[in-house]
Amino acid sequence: MQFIFFTKIIWRVVPLWSGASNKNNSIVCENKILYFGNVHGYLSKMQKLFVILIVYIFPALTAAQITPYTNSCFSSAAKYQQVDETVLRAIAIKESSNCNPIIRSNKNKSIDVGCMQINSIHFHDLKKYGVAPKDLLDQCTNIYIGAWHYKKKIIKHGNNWIAVGAYHSETQALRDPYARDVHQIWSRLRASIK
Repeated sequence: MQFIFFTKIIWRVVPLWSGASNKNNSIVCENKILYFGNVHGYLSKMQKLFVILIVYIFPALTAAQITPYTNSCFSSAAKYQQVDETVLRAIAIKESSNCNPIIRSNKNKSIDVGCMQINSIHFHDLKKYGVAPKDLLDQCTNIYIGAWHYKKKIIKHGNNWIAVGAYHSETQALRDPYARDVHQIWSRLRASIK
């Protein structure tokens, strides 16, 4: 059984390791699809290995959805960081639609992880706080880290839409359209609450 399982993994992963094109930029492992968004170029072998290990070492994390557990995480993370919960939820929707534990590769060879799409450039800082990259696949941890990152932007820019856009990028050409998108999502969420 283990040998069949192992060969099934190898059969599905080898095309990605050999640099073969994958039309939907995803890795399929045991009926689990990890989508890599707009992948520009191929993922590094280390990034692929990270993804594959996560899928098989932590399989429960690949079937995420918004649950009562996740909902309480948004509330408690927003309260802890003293940020607006609805804005935090809007950022999550913009980043990953349904709080999925996806991993995306970026042009600059960095990766974005989880519900809040935490970028690998933060891994070094997070390590200081005892947060490992694999921890970001836990939805609640990811939401708390997203709230922490958003709070850092509020401290830098003030509690405004520039801070929201800076969650994604400090570059104005990327920041402002992102902030507008999140504002639209936030408006819809607020309307649905009333």
